[in-house]
Amino acid sequence: MTRLKSMHKRPLLSIKNNSRYS
Repeated sequence: MTRLKSMHKRPLLSIKNNSRYS
């Protein structure tokens, strides 16, 4: 369960970072 949350947080951060870069 913790791994799933960690993995889900990675893409979420990437998407947020991409949106900010745009």
